[in-house]
Amino acid sequence: MPSRFAGGAYWVLSGPSAPPNSPPRSEGAGSRRATGPPKSAESRAEFGEVVSDPTPEPLAPLHCDVPAAVAARWGANVVRAAEVCAALESKTGSRAVDSPGQAAAAAAILAAIVDDRLIEEALLARRRSVTPAELDHELEALSARPGGLGVGFEPGGEGVAQLRSDLRGRLARARLVADLPAASPEALQAEFDRDPARFGKPASALVRGYLHRLPAGALETDVATALAAGERLAAALTAGNAADGGDAPGYGPVVPFRLDALGLEPALEALAFGSGADSWLGPVRTRAGVLVFRATEHVDAVIPRLADVAGAVRVAAEARARAEGIEGLLAALRSVAAIDFAPISPSPPTPVQPLDGPPTF
Repeated sequence: MPSRFAGGAYWVLSGPSAPPNSPPRSEGAGSRRATGPPKSAESRAEFGEVVSDPTPEPLAPLHCDVPAAVAARWGANVVRAAEVCAALESKTGSRAVDSPGQAAAAAAILAAIVDDRLIEEALLARRRSVTPAELDHELEALSARPGGLGVGFEPGGEGVAQLRSDLRGRLARARLVADLPAASPEALQAEFDRDPARFGKPASALVRGYLHRLPAGALETDVATALAAGERLAAALTAGNAADGGDAPGYGPVVPFRLDALGLEPALEALAFGSGADSWLGPVRTRAGVLVFRATEHVDAVIPRLADVAGAVRVAAEARARAEGIEGLLAALRSVAAIDFAPISPSPPTPVQPLDGPPTF
């Protein structure tokens, strides 16, 4: 654990009576039962007690048709399939774990639910939990924005329940690292040195050309056809034989636009800023399709001084420190908890049962 957490966030991993800078507590292989406190769920969390169920429920592959099935467990805690599947439906529109994409989404949701529980336990142990009043205040602030919460977030609806859950997790994570110290001058310099250009103005160029539009999931054969036609178009434009784009199938003129070197279109940017000559370039695959273009009117990047952008650098440095702090503390909490996860993989389709006799209508 990085030393910058000492005295600040180590309280998350130490018991209520431990000093703020105590190292993380490790548990043995067996269960541990405290002898003094009462046995309510809140008391167990408050006293840091870890209790193992002598007859834990078995872990079966996650399936939304079995809502009571255990999806994850640690100590006396369980996450059931119903919670995972409700969040899966809210985020993807389907409860079915019937494809690799849905299985990956379910696994990510389960991991996030477990992390939220671990954080809640740690905050509860220090009486720093996110309260319902705080959640109500956040929801009121969101509702006051133009457009409100939007369709599907009517009071009492499933959308609001999921939003409250997401807000609770976000507020709890922020509280988990609320004691991190302000970024030091060394941290500011390190953050600035990572990429000074992002705090200034990126290089840019004016792009004119011809685009063959393709959807994000276009077939490889369609992409190959567009690239081949683009090569012919680029050659004709270079030779001056197609000043207006010629008759390349699928290609049409694109409205000139300013391309900034932000890394959003790596292949396009590599061509646009890697060639100093005013020549036709491409074809290149972009998020919009296949482009044949010229890049002109180049403007060099403006690299600022740290002193001139110290505020923006501080925001970036402290955001990075919070993200690293949350991940570091979660890694320690996961290690102490020793979590068992149910396997998650796409379920095979339900076989159609043959009819015993002729159908009746």
